[in-house]
Amino acid sequence: KVLKLCPARGEQTWALNIKRGILSVLQTAQASTARAVVEEVDVLGICPTRYQQKGPVLVKTRDLNLCSHHYSGFPSVQSVVLP
Repeated sequence: KVLKLCPARGEQTWALNIKRGILSVLQTAQASTARAVVEEVDVLGICPTRYQQKGPVLVKTRDLNLCSHHYSGFPSVQSVVLP
């Protein structure tokens, strides 16, 4: 779990936001079952996140409309799984 970012002095806000978005996508909670819904805290706020084990693949799904405590300054950070 990433608790803090340490940006370089003078780092552009957009670059820091991209790093936060990447870390948000890569963050996973350890699920004790094959299917679990947990609350994750990241740059998008506090979000219910569903994990499903499909063979060797762990699928992470999040409805961004259900996130609370949205952190301002990152409205364009969203992720989409590509085929």
